[in-house]
Amino acid sequence: MEAAKKNVGHPYHLVKLSPWPICMSFSLFLFFMSLTYMFKYKNSFYVYVSFMLLSLLVYCWFKDVFKESCEGFHSKKVKEGFKFGMLLFIISEFFFFLSIFWGYFHIYLAPDADLGLTFEGMKGVDFMKKFPLSFINTTLLVVSGGLGHYSYDKLKEKKFKESKYALLMSFMLGMLFSLIQLYEYYESSFTISDNVYGSLFYFLTGFHGLHVLVGSLYLFVNWYTFDLYKIYYGGAVGLYLAL
Repeated sequence: MEAAKKNVGHPYHLVKLSPWPICMSFSLFLFFMSLTYMFKYKNSFYVYVSFMLLSLLVYCWFKDVFKESCEGFHSKKVKEGFKFGMLLFIISEFFFFLSIFWGYFHIYLAPDADLGLTFEGMKGVDFMKKFPLSFINTTLLVVSGGLGHYSYDKLKEKKFKESKYALLMSFMLGMLFSLIQLYEYYESSFTISDNVYGSLFYFLTGFHGLHVLVGSLYLFVNWYTFDLYKIYYGGAVGLYLAL
């Protein structure tokens, strides 16, 4: 590892030429185009194909990143760059969700004439019936986050068995959250096209669910490559950022 750093001669993140960024861009473009095609023609074949391609590219990119880490190219300065990049991502997500809440409170507090200057949400929907599942999902997220931080603390103490088990449980609870949310959508009595509330509800909860799903997969990647931490701890930046 030290030899690799000496050969580099600087602490900055100047990686070799990689095909993954441009390939990932085209793959995402194909994925969203296939979604549009599915919505119009009710054919999901291309969605599955593009998703499999996207998953393969994510795997290849993660593999290269872990290879760079094990070879010692992730210096302290590089890790600071990773953390700063995640901070910028979190800030952007904060403003993204703020815009959705802004839309809800705008239509709730100042409804326009098309709504009769009133906003009543979804008529005839008993949201208290959905409270138990919502409470369970909230509990799952809290426990999953707690287990993730417990795993990170045990990893710093080099208690690898406990850390790996807690990380696996954190991932499984995150996936269980996604399955319950999918069931809620399936059983819901209103859709995204019913009115403004329906659009905002599915837009907000859908993107939140997407974040949980991606975060769960990120935890799984860390669990899958967990044995690398036994060889080269290096601060476990990947697990830190996943949490």
